[in-house]
Amino acid sequence: MRHLLLTKTSTPVSPGWIFSLLEDYFTSRTQFVQSGKRKSTVLPNNCGVLQGAILSAHLFFPHTDDLISPNDCLYIKYADDMVVGHPLKNHTHLQCLKEGLNHVSAWSSDNGLQLNHEKSVLFVFHLRLSPSSPFSAILPNEVSSFRYLGVTLTSHLSFSQHIDTLFTKIRKLLRGTLFEIGCEFQVAQAYEFLVSTSV
Repeated sequence: MRHLLLTKTSTPVSPGWIFSLLEDYFTSRTQFVQSGKRKSTVLPNNCGVLQGAILSAHLFFPHTDDLISPNDCLYIKYADDMVVGHPLKNHTHLQCLKEGLNHVSAWSSDNGLQLNHEKSVLFVFHLRLSPSSPFSAILPNEVSSFRYLGVTLTSHLSFSQHIDTLFTKIRKLLRGTLFEIGCEFQVAQAYEFLVSTSV
């Protein structure tokens, strides 16, 4: 993947120093894992981008810049994530979505990237209840809700599940904070009640 990324950054319109900077950045890299005082063996890293490095997420953009939808599918790329979307009103739209997904799969294979099929889900937004989705042939793992960029989305675009999750986190955080500062239990419960009813 590094040679592809370097090739993509060495276009006639990009300054030569970018290529030199990235080439230097990728040369003789090593990495290790540390937990507390324990440290793994230092190993050479000769492929891919460096896990956890600030620059790695930014390198996703020039690497995927040539991934363009072959039709009117919507491609949303964020860090190392991607959403492929299309309004599904008829079977022609379904075919467009299939073509868009196949294009992503072929592009990934050609560009040294692997799709994570365990994290790939089919998510259909709809306003009415539907007994079964005719779109499950595209991706077998259709879900009715999922978390994307910190927001829990549901197929009916209801944010109640997201709000419930947020309230649970806030209550735990609040309870822990009040316990640490030594508030009495009744005062802590009253404060928690006031916060939850006012939000």
